[in-house]
Amino acid sequence: MQQAITYLGSLDDVVQRYPWNITVDLTHFNQMLIRKALLGEKVIINDGYLLNHPCARQALLDPTSSPLKALIEANFVHIMSRSGSLFVVVN
Repeated sequence: MQQAITYLGSLDDVVQRYPWNITVDLTHFNQMLIRKALLGEKVIINDGYLLNHPCARQALLDPTSSPLKALIEANFVHIMSRSGSLFVVVN
């Protein structure tokens, strides 16, 4: 059985422009990450989303505000990059 992998596209700026009834803030972002980790699902996040979305950027700059760094180190979160210069995507 293959392990579930989730592409976290909700951080895309196009999604932010659509009038959803939710706001992806740091709390929501952290809840998404924790839920996926508890379910054992790996997450792939685009490197541009991490740099451009305010809550993801905060999670990177202040690791105490989010489990993002710990989940990257635990191999639950992978960073997708076109250049391939960041972390290796799912094995």
